[in-house]
Amino acid sequence: MNNIMKKSILLILILIILIIGINIITSVKETKYSEFETGTINSGNAKTLQIDNNKITNLSDRTGNDVTAMTKIKNISKLNLSQIVLFYDELDKNDNVISKSKIDIDITLSPNDTMQVQFTPKDYTDSIEITGYTYLAEDCSVVVNLKDNEIKTYENNKYLENSKNYDVMSINKDNNRSKQDDLNFTIEIENISDKNLGNIVLKVAEIDQNKEIVRVDHIIYNSILKPEQKDKIVSSLYDSNYDIKILGYTYDDMENKSNVDIDLITKKVNIVENGQ
Repeated sequence: MNNIMKKSILLILILIILIIGINIITSVKETKYSEFETGTINSGNAKTLQIDNNKITNLSDRTGNDVTAMTKIKNISKLNLSQIVLFYDELDKNDNVISKSKIDIDITLSPNDTMQVQFTPKDYTDSIEITGYTYLAEDCSVVVNLKDNEIKTYENNKYLENSKNYDVMSINKDNNRSKQDDLNFTIEIENISDKNLGNIVLKVAEIDQNKEIVRVDHIIYNSILKPEQKDKIVSSLYDSNYDIKILGYTYDDMENKSNVDIDLITKKVNIVENGQ
């Protein structure tokens, strides 16, 4: 009888431990994906983008080389917005969905920044309707669903440290263009670290006379930049009236075998070990 009691008590203890374990695992999963409350973003200010035209119509009437559609987005918040993704539907003349697509905005938008966004519709697309967007702002990952008017905020679990210890280059644009109609511009770079820097790529925004970002360029420096070495990179603008803004740069840290991505707007760094 005592043996039966002991076995029953042992079985009950095992069941209790299993139930507690399941509850803990479930709780962790729910916490990982549950919405995140923060002082940075809330339901009242999460719609950080002003979209010039949510629905671009009559695209089937395009002729000649006019194959793109364009809208503008503006950061109306007081935060730097990064990793912005726009989601949109392509519709036919009867408003049937041809495809659901997205476009990555390869830039961090500072407060009041405006950017032109271009789409390349499919052959039978008559309209493009922007249905929502996502972005990162400080400690938040935000999802804005424009069709259902829903907003969800999640904790940004990807920690990015301050770029101070990784910002190894002095970068300056040369404002003395030789001719008013000259498309070429020069950027002066200097390695202010004690490391050899390889695979340097500058991220540069072209800005029109209305102070709107019209395009983002990735300018490659094809040599190794040695410690204290200075050099110049010459590139060209789409329009001679445009100005440029240097957004950030990437380089290979050859000593630590990693690729370093510096965002000069947010002052954050993303480091990827080579081979990953």
